[in-house]
Amino acid sequence: MKNYSNNIWLGILNLIYRIHSSESIGEMGDTILKQIQWLVPFDQALFFIAHENGDIHVVASEGLDEDYIDMYETNYKKYDYASGIKIAGNSIVYKDSDIIEEAVFLKSSFYNQFCEPNHIRYGIHVVMIYASKYCGEIVLFRDNDTINATNFGETAEFILNLLKEHLSISCNRLLLNKPYQREMSSSEEIFTNPEDKYRVMYNLTKRECEVLMLLLEDMSTNQICDELIISLNTLKKHIANLYRKLEVSSRVQLIQKMKS
Repeated sequence: MKNYSNNIWLGILNLIYRIHSSESIGEMGDTILKQIQWLVPFDQALFFIAHENGDIHVVASEGLDEDYIDMYETNYKKYDYASGIKIAGNSIVYKDSDIIEEAVFLKSSFYNQFCEPNHIRYGIHVVMIYASKYCGEIVLFRDNDTINATNFGETAEFILNLLKEHLSISCNRLLLNKPYQREMSSSEEIFTNPEDKYRVMYNLTKRECEVLMLLLEDMSTNQICDELIISLNTLKKHIANLYRKLEVSSRVQLIQKMKS
């Protein structure tokens, strides 16, 4: 085994502690992406959970605009050229370069629609699987024009392989709110806070959920723009997405649905 510094090992132990002490899936996602960059440097990242119908929901991100997060969620099934290796029933770590040739990757819709606009060149995935159930993934990206402009190496793979089972166990625990169980009926689904509940129930992005919570506080559009530091046009887009996903046509209907 390659020798690693005490700082690396302390960082790994601290991250494992934070993984298992997270109290919500949103907290876990935010914590992981903020902490793991000190061990595995990256430029952009996504943490998403998987739904049984094959759709995904991004619960945390770094370095990516909301528009591209929406695009990733919407087109995930088309982008996921590694779906075949996720049915083996075990948590895995893989690099994009492990399963797709460079020439093919550079011509793919994933590269042209998502990677190139974000200057993404390399990616590494942590696939979280618990009891043969696909829970979600952490995807770390590197730019093609930064200090990190190189593919993920042996150290990154070693660290992520140490963390993958801890991530899978905790992700399953937080999604079910019942440690080490897989089965769950809709009546058993419990969330630690309303924001996590709405994210999962309605497949909302992090920003859409923030807008929803402020709408429920009866904030005006100008107040929401000031609070989130976004333009009125951007806010209107998020509200339109909320109406579509919640199947309502006005703020009054949205608030009534949430209260019911």
